[in-house]
Amino acid sequence: MRTRVQVYVENDVAMAFDHGSAAWSFEVDVWGRCGQGPDEAKALGDLNSQLGKDADLVVSERVRGDERAFHRDHRPATDAERRATLAVLADSRRDVMALVRACPDAVLDWDDPHRVLPSYASWRTVRQVAWHIVDTESRYALDVPTPPLADWLRPAAAT
Repeated sequence: MRTRVQVYVENDVAMAFDHGSAAWSFEVDVWGRCGQGPDEAKALGDLNSQLGKDADLVVSERVRGDERAFHRDHRPATDAERRATLAVLADSRRDVMALVRACPDAVLDWDDPHRVLPSYASWRTVRQVAWHIVDTESRYALDVPTPPLADWLRPAAAT
């Protein structure tokens, strides 16, 4: 039996792609997943592959442009959504910190001149990406505790 998942799509956003698309769900069992692609179909396909199941993704709402909110975003988070958010943040914090601690400075600060990034991305090294994750989390996840910002993670330009 295929699972039905309500999803919300952002088009013409600057995330993994300039003017790309992102697909999200507010369902707690798939909380924290975001499919991304150069267009809506690819973003939906990416989300479906992340879910690890062949789901029927039903688009509940579409928005166009960066920093927009879905109608669902205007409702307060439930206790289950807060718990799911804290669990996702704990997992990602642990993974990022393990990666950073495992890398020597030469790896953390290596800038691959051939790496192609979206035009707005100013973070190029592993250290800069890790800093961006911590910084973004502290700005966007306003309803959850902010992680301490370790000086050793701060890129040289930010010190």
